Amino acid sequence: MKNKDQILLESLYQLIYEAKVVKDNPQELIGKKVQVHPAIQGTPELDPSKPNNRYMAWSMKTLESENGKLKWKVVHNAITLLLKDCSAEVKHSDLAKVQLNPEYGGKQPNLLVEGTVVDVEFDMSKIPSILSSGDWKSITLNPHKHPEYVYKDKLPEWWNTDDRFPHDNPKIPDLVSNRLKASEERRKEGFEYNEVSKRISPDLSRFECDQILLKQYLRRGEDYMWVRGVK
Repeated sequence: MKNKDQILLESLYQLIYEAKVVKDNPQELIGKKVQVHPAIQGTPELDPSKPNNRYMAWSMKTLESENGKLKWKVVHNAITLLLKDCSAEVKHSDLAKVQLNPEYGGKQPNLLVEGTVVDVEFDMSKIPSILSSGDWKSITLNPHKHPEYVYKDKLPEWWNTDDRFPHDNPKIPDLVSNRLKASEERRKEGFEYNEVSKRISPDLSRFECDQILLKQYLRRGEDYMWVRGVK
């Protein structure tokens, strides 16, 4: 069994590997298949209006050749992103090892969305017109609160108000133990969520959809991920 120091060391290595990368011409990624997740590197205290603030942007990986082998490598961190032919998975054993681990309980990029880039780094003012072009629905995921992707049209009243679930990982006493205690309490309530992802095996949940629209997620409670054509 791994001790706390091992878990923290692996986490720090992952944070180094998942470095903030800003591509000079991100439009070169249009048409490419990518894996994305929220960029957990960054400084939330920075002014959100400043262009260098990439905290909770979308870390994008493409398959790159390295020593004769194909590996997923971070190539950009996007403020806005539109994907097509999408899928998303939740591996519950990975959540148990990190996010729901009482010895660590932090954020780590083990929740991935996959799809082909339609557009990237477009102005946020375009989002309303994109949303008006079809049947888009806002979704969210916080495995501390519920283990599946869920539609935001049906959430418990405490989802954005329970302070035991902070938006980022502040260094406050008993953060992990309090959050895990809150998770246990809330799940016992048996709230019936409108789930997007579904279990396809004991350890794996998944959903597929035609398109996913993503934007940087800076403030708890705001919309940041929309789906269209869920299968």
